[in-house]
Amino acid sequence: MIYRVFAKIETIIFQRLMKMGLDSTVKKEDLHLLYYTPEQKAAEAKLDLDFAVLPPIIKVLVVIPFRDKWDMTDTCLQGLLRQQRAGMSILLALVDNNSAEPATQDGINNAKQIFESQGIEVRHLRYEVPFNFSYLNNQAVIDCADFNPDVIGLLNNDIEFMDPNSLMQLTQYSCLPDAGAVGCTLLYPNGLVQHLFIFVGSKIVGSHPYKGQPLDRESKWYQKPRAVGAVTGAVMFMKTSHFDKVGGFDEKLPTSYQDVDLCLKLQKIGLVNFVVPQVLMIHHETQTRSIEPSWNEAEYVEKKWGDFLFKNPYVSPVWSRKSEHFVFTPAAFFRSVRKRFF
Repeated sequence: MIYRVFAKIETIIFQRLMKMGLDSTVKKEDLHLLYYTPEQKAAEAKLDLDFAVLPPIIKVLVVIPFRDKWDMTDTCLQGLLRQQRAGMSILLALVDNNSAEPATQDGINNAKQIFESQGIEVRHLRYEVPFNFSYLNNQAVIDCADFNPDVIGLLNNDIEFMDPNSLMQLTQYSCLPDAGAVGCTLLYPNGLVQHLFIFVGSKIVGSHPYKGQPLDRESKWYQKPRAVGAVTGAVMFMKTSHFDKVGGFDEKLPTSYQDVDLCLKLQKIGLVNFVVPQVLMIHHETQTRSIEPSWNEAEYVEKKWGDFLFKNPYVSPVWSRKSEHFVFTPAAFFRSVRKRFF
């Protein structure tokens, strides 16, 4: 408790000092761009050389877990139906975890008819097990292996598409030679930022900097895909071969941090996790599950990854891990002062 109090005080002090010292023209989303790591710079420089050329037909497995609240799932599906999908062969896996409401089964039956009339295969996969996000997604991928997908698109059922090109863009960027997990910008229904990327090693395991901030698309951040430590599992695309190579999600993480863990595994095999900032979606965020993190799962991730979590190559060491936002460590702040004035 005492440690947390001192950490909070330190964060507040250096947050205010930074605000006083930084150029007022620097936009909030661009703050971390000022202190990119060599790995981030190299990965984004390579984007200018690489271009994902999609095959004439690319097979995409879209996995959407849910439990009742069909109206929410239906909103996600309606957005999926409006996506541009030329050259895409899609299998939609509706992953049903113990739904009990009659309206849900009616909705599933109706969705199957509509999607299949549009040339999209649908499989209703029902798993009557205690909630385990990692297991549900892993098992769905296994049960759809006969489809032989090139790309897996993992979507929460509380996602709402905003643009008809989102599916194509996320699929295309996931096919870049070095791409691991690929995500996008998520907004709250009121238009404020919910997720730009995961600040790996911040606070407990990871945090969402800029959460609750107004969207500023004039910032440099939105100009191109960005190399980051991790992206959220709420919207995550990747090559099936990569998902298989790292063993999918860790099923010892049923409720929390499985996205961070998976992204770290992808880093370990030499891949880069990207967020595509210009792709915007609405995230109604954990409308069907508790939003409280699991401390046991946090401890498990910390022990599993150690320094690779807290000294990640895609997070600059100038940033304090005691804050969910970008705040200098004391040492980094005083170095910046000396550099500026002496």
